Amino acid sequence: MSAGCAILRRPTALAVVLVACLFGSALANDADKTATLNRTLSEIAELSRSINQRIEEAGAVLDRLNEQRELLKNEINQERGRHDITSFRQAVQINRIDYNLRLMQQLTAYIERLNGSMEYFRGANQLLNFYARQARDDLLMLKTLQDADISGLMNKIAAAKNEFEIVLNKPLFVASEPYPRSMEMIWNDIIAK
Repeated sequence: MSAGCAILRRPTALAVVLVACLFGSALANDADKTATLNRTLSEIAELSRSINQRIEEAGAVLDRLNEQRELLKNEINQERGRHDITSFRQAVQINRIDYNLRLMQQLTAYIERLNGSMEYFRGANQLLNFYARQARDDLLMLKTLQDADISGLMNKIAAAKNEFEIVLNKPLFVASEPYPRSMEMIWNDIIAK
């Protein structure tokens, strides 16, 4: 009977070792996934800080450009009153008004491009926040379920991170692009107000 007990103990011990190995590798795999998700959450937070900083920079530039545009508009209105100008053709004959309209055309284009950049960055932050919530959800799933798949999420985050890091290293806008609004359109905006 002792020989039978020894045989029974061996398969049981073997089964325990086998289960421990399988379960242990799952725990190690989950620990790797947990570490990956935690590292990714830290990277998302850092990238989000960089994007917020870029939004603040763009906002400060936008404020200065709007102030400058308002000063030019006031100067055009002063010149308009001084020379009793009622039409665009008359306005561009006055050097100061013509020059200010050209500057306002540039400023308006820059402002529109900056607004576009800020919207892009806000959207980027929203996407990163969405991915961070998904990563936190996956962390919770790893605690309750074994072997949760995070590869799809990691690929999405990596692609977004690469795109946003490239954009963060570019200028906020390109000044040499054509101006979408004509000087006459800007003039009409000024006299309409």
